[in-house]
Order: sequence, then structure tokens, then C-alpha cells
Amino acid sequence: MFGKLLVDKPRFCRGDRLGLNEACLESEDYSKVWIQNTECIKCPPWEYNFHPVLQQIKVNTSFPSRVIINNSKEYSKTECDFVYKFNDFGVYELMKDCRINFTDEGENIYLPIIWAVGIVISIKLLWVLIHRVYETQACRRLIVSIVMKLDPSGEIFSWEDGITFSSIDDDLRTSEVLTSNLIELRSRRARRLKSLDTFRGLSIAIMIFVNYGGGGYWFFKHSIWNGLTLADVVFPWFIWIMGVSSIISVQFQLRNSVPRGTLLRRVFTRSVSLIALGLILNSSKGHNNVENLRFPGVLQRIGIAYLFTSIFAVYMLEREITTPPHAKYVKDLYVGRYNWIAIILLLSVNVGVSFFIPVPGCVTGYLGPGGLHDGGKYFNCTGGSAGYIDRVVFGEKHMYHHPTSMKIYDSNVPFDPEGLLGTLTTSIVTAFLGCQAGIILIVYPFHLSRLWRWGIYCVTLGLFGGALTTFSLDGGVIPINKNLWSLSFFMITVSLAYLVMILMYVTVDVYKLWLGSPIRYAGMNPLFLYVGHEVLKTYLPFSWLPYTISHAENLFMNIWGTAMWLFIAYFSHKKGFFITL
Repeated sequence: MFGKLLVDKPRFCRGDRLGLNEACLESEDYSKVWIQNTECIKCPPWEYNFHPVLQQIKVNTSFPSRVIINNSKEYSKTECDFVYKFNDFGVYELMKDCRINFTDEGENIYLPIIWAVGIVISIKLLWVLIHRVYETQACRRLIVSIVMKLDPSGEIFSWEDGITFSSIDDDLRTSEVLTSNLIELRSRRARRLKSLDTFRGLSIAIMIFVNYGGGGYWFFKHSIWNGLTLADVVFPWFIWIMGVSSIISVQFQLRNSVPRGTLLRRVFTRSVSLIALGLILNSSKGHNNVENLRFPGVLQRIGIAYLFTSIFAVYMLEREITTPPHAKYVKDLYVGRYNWIAIILLLSVNVGVSFFIPVPGCVTGYLGPGGLHDGGKYFNCTGGSAGYIDRVVFGEKHMYHHPTSMKIYDSNVPFDPEGLLGTLTTSIVTAFLGCQAGIILIVYPFHLSRLWRWGIYCVTLGLFGGALTTFSLDGGVIPINKNLWSLSFFMITVSLAYLVMILMYVTVDVYKLWLGSPIRYAGMNPLFLYVGHEVLKTYLPFSWLPYTISHAENLFMNIWGTAMWLFIAYFSHKKGFFITL
């Protein structure tokens, strides 16, 4: 059974070993074939010549392939034109009648995921069962009786440090002698919204998993250009959560009479620190040449979004929030009214720049990946005006040189997914909408009042984002695009953020069906985990050189690396070790 999870034997094609997301196509009847990945929208197919001796070519298996067959020199004069989905490590034979037969059907790439999900769920259920048994009165009586029999004098198991056992009839509850500092620490922790920490921890865990490789699966990687994958939602979720927590933090400090000037200094210091730390991370792994250091980045975008939203919060919020009688049912909109002015202005700037700024050599309003897209008519226009602005402001040497679209679309123009336009517009709007969720938490004390308002945001943003894309992954007026952080992208991902927050809030804070462990601990120390996993991702025990070429081992390794960081987060929580800026 477990043998099916791994590649049983090496497969070779054209004399080379097949890798992940590859298959082998053979043919004795044709000398060449034209193939194009269906993910490459409106792209001309590539010409592939079969090996003169082995009569084989390698094909990609991540997405379906368009296969065109003819005996002429031009692919436009076709004998056959069809779409086929190859399996990983499969060996196929192209027949004279355009049929494709498999001599080796390859691997079931989804089987490792099924096993992984089953094992993780089983471990979690076992842990819950053990915890429930431990919490029972009978189990605790048994543990204490065993301890007291083994060590009646208390020499081995000490009852010192302010902890004493009460009578068994009192359910063996402990009383702790706490200092005033510990009491204050616990009161601060009690004010934390567990569901928010859990949501943040979920985002961090997914981020680590996909950054470590996601098992080599395409759907655990970022979209090639338009579209949406699990990896795409993590960053906007994190910025949205930052907006929620920043508004709560500012309000708490104002209520404790912290001067606004002090708050502004803290905000500015933290923002600059995040940007500086992002630049430091960009210089890692030998990229410390200042002449071509990448300027944009993840922490830089977070730092700028935090700066804008927190400054608004400092000036917008009062120590004691009051609203006029006519705003009884829209307190959140009234308190955050200046946020909405900023949101409208920023979205207007984004639309204006994206659709009306002329780009030399490109059609105005182009939002595509360049390269082979649309027959190669806009080869050097990757990202349209967003990419052009970055090339002018930063220079090509200081941008990301390996965009997700480069391999499929064969483009050669640098494009930065954390570019200036998205950073200064839609990512800030994402944080502002997180602020609105935080304002709802502040002004409405009841669960139902919070939940139905979050629900309205969830549905409204989802419908608007869907309308912009005509409810498709690659269509509409403004397609959903993580690289551009398009309007539809931020609307749909924020809609999903509200949905996940509703589920977390109901499960963790309202009904307490789940305490959020183990991911909640990751959400309480996000900066430490983000920097740590980036710096140590190529080191043992977080990763290793895979012994087999298989999704199974890669998936295990990436889950293992993520689990290691979750354990580190739990250990840090127990030791009271947290890193903040």
C-alpha cells in the first residue's frame, strides 16, 4: 500500500530521468508534434521534435496539454488538434490515428494527499481523546495517587513554586501563587481574540508549507498569472488580519491614555523596522550585492500597509468611542468613515493607473503576462502599467527576476509581485477592510451583531469580485490576479478572509469547540516564524535532499518542516518567548 506512494522505479525519457510533473510521449509514426500547456492563454504551440533514436519527448503534466499533429512544416495545417491530460511519470504512445495509448499509466499524485490528510486528522483526534481522558476526574485522581505513592515525601516531584494540590473532592484543581506581573501577563493574554490568533496561525502555517514546496503540487504554488490557488490567499489574509489587530491595538493603547504622538512614533518605528527587515531577507542567499538588491518584498508591503492603516487608526479613533443615535445600526461605518474615503481614493488610483497610463510599446490597459500571451503581440509588456512603473522607479536590477509567468509564457522581462502599484493601493485597501472587521469587534459586544456584519462584507465583496471576473478564473473586466493584486483579487480574498474569520470565531470563541491548537501558537509569534522559516528553509531538520523523485516524499518533507515550526511556536509560547517589533 505504502509502496504506491513512491515511485517504484526510475522512469527515463530521451535518456534523462523523469522529474516531478513530467511524463514521456513516444511515437514511431511522427517526427514532431506541436504542444502547448492550456494554462498558457492564447499562446502559439511549441514545436517538439522526437528523439531520432529513442523517439521520445518530455511533456508537462501540471495542466492539460493541447496537442497538434500534422506532417507539414506548419502547425496550422493540422491532422489532429485535441487536449490531453498526462499523468506524472506516465509513458504514452502517440498512434497514427491520433490516439494516445499509455504503456505506463504513471502515478496517482493525489494518493499521498489523501494519506497525509488522514494521518493528520487521526493524530489530532488521538490528541483530543487523550486530552479529554486526562481532563476526567478519574484520570487525574489516578495520576495524583500514582505520584504520591512513588514520591510520598515530595523529594522527586516537588510541590514548590507556589503550586499546591487541593483535595481530591475539589476536582484536584490547583491554586497558583502569582506575582502581579504574571497576573498582568495573563490578563493581557485573556484579551487576545483566540480566533484571530488561530486565523493568523493558519495563514502562517500555509505560508510555510507552500514556501517549502507544497509537495511539488501545482495547486499548492502561486498561480501562473490569472487564477487563484491556496498559496495566493495567504498573503492578503495576513495583511487583512494585521488590519484587524492594529485597530484593536491602537484602541487599547488610547484607552490606556497613551499619547497619540507616542503611538505615531511606535507605528513609524515598527513600519521602518519591517521594511528594513524585508530588505535584509532579500539580501540573503548571496543576493547582497547592492547594485542588484531587490527592493520590494513581503515585509516591505506589510510595513507600508501597516503604516497607512495605523496612522488612520491613531487619528480616527477616540479613547471612548461614541456614535450619534442615527448611527445605531451602522456604528462600524460611522467610526470608520475616513477609512472609506481612503478606500475609494486608492481604488480609483489603481483603476486609473492600470487602464489609462500609456506604456511604451504596449496597448494601454494591458493586464497580461507578456511573452507568448496573445500570440506574443505584447512580449515585453508583462504586468502592463504596474510592471512599467516598477521598472522606471526601481530599475530592472532591483526587481524580482523569476515571476511565476516566466516559465510558461517564456517572457524575459522582470516583474515584481510585490510591486509599487499594488503595495500603495489594493494591499492597503485590504488592510483597511481588516480595520473595519476590527472596528466591528470594538463597537459591537455581542456575537450575533459581529457575525452578521462580517457576513455582509463576505457576501458583498465576493459578489463584486465575482462580477469583475464574470465568476471565472481568467475572464471578466478585471481578472483575478495575485501578481497585480487586482481589484477582483483583493475583493475575493478578503471575502474569503471574512468567511474564515466567521468560522474561526464561531468555532473557537463562541462555542469553544476547538481551542485553536496547535496553529494558534504560531499566530501569536508570526514574525519569528516567518523570518525563521525563510532563513532556515534549506537546513536540516526542516528539509533535505529528497531520496526519491516523488510527490509523497516531498509532501512529507514539507509537512514535516511546517510541523517543526508549529512545535517551535508551541515551545516558544510555553517559555514566554515572543518576537515583536
